[in-house]
Amino acid sequence: VRKFMNRNRWLLWVGLPALLAAGALAIGMTRKQERTFFTAKVEKGDVISVVQATGTINSTHLVLVGSQVSGNIDKLYADYNYKVKKGDVIARIEPSLFQASVDQAKADMDNSIANQRSLEVQVMVEKADVATQKANMEKARAMEVQAKLALGRSKDLTKQGINPQQQLEIDQATNDSNVAQFEASQAQYEQAQAKMQSQIAQVEQAKAQVAQKKAGLDAAQVNLDHTIIYVPIDGTVVARSVDVGQTVAASMSAPTLFTIAEDLTHMQVDVATDESDVGNLKKNGLVSFKVDAFPKDVFNGAIREVRMNATTVQNVVTYDTVADFPNPELKLMPGMTAYVPIPIGEAKD
Repeated sequence: VRKFMNRNRWLLWVGLPALLAAGALAIGMTRKQERTFFTAKVEKGDVISVVQATGTINSTHLVLVGSQVSGNIDKLYADYNYKVKKGDVIARIEPSLFQASVDQAKADMDNSIANQRSLEVQVMVEKADVATQKANMEKARAMEVQAKLALGRSKDLTKQGINPQQQLEIDQATNDSNVAQFEASQAQYEQAQAKMQSQIAQVEQAKAQVAQKKAGLDAAQVNLDHTIIYVPIDGTVVARSVDVGQTVAASMSAPTLFTIAEDLTHMQVDVATDESDVGNLKKNGLVSFKVDAFPKDVFNGAIREVRMNATTVQNVVTYDTVADFPNPELKLMPGMTAYVPIPIGEAKD
């Protein structure tokens, strides 16, 4: 009996609080909860619908400076964040091989010029020979005419019995000799003309060879000039891709040496905008954005364009929305991530 009473007493101490808690919970659930109301004054204002997007800050005009010839980087005259001006020398490729090519091409051209001049002298000689042969031909022609006339008179006098037959034969032989002499002189004249024309053709060929050698010299000089790399625009160096002593190969494409941003006081932010939102974007529409580097600052800009080149990633189509903004203090730098709420709708008042 004592054991039974002790056990019931223990159960009473344990179960009584639990029973009281359950009763209180039941009473609380049956009691009605008191309602709380919040009030505010009605005011007029503007309602704006925005698209939350992220973008990347970039320079509005970025130029990749490369090399058109292959070789070892001999000198660099700029580095990261350097201010450069158009026409400044920014790098140089070791020029010795290109200088040798220029010297070789110049020697070849000089040799071709000398050959052309030699042939031109030969043409002058041939022209003089043609003139001589022409004079000899004209002389032979005159002698032939004279002999022909003498032969005619001799034939008449022989028929009349005044000249002997022997004189006729002499005059006939003289005429035949003069005819042969004229024909030989004419052949020599034509031969001299042909030789002169051949020499003139060789001169024209030599001129073409000189032009070819000059083109080779010009090409070699251009390659030599390209070993000195100039800055194409005023701007700031934002990237350098090579070091002194490094070999660049321009056989397939021009390797990039530097990346230059033209004006960092006027930049742009490129925002990937969903295809469902681009229809509501307007040119010159105002946008504002923030960056992690300056979380308390808000930067403002205006939409320049929505580019038509679509990007598809996992069946999601986006378009690049470009917004221009001023950066007079150079606080923002290329590559920063921008958080851009783009307004797509507005109801005023």
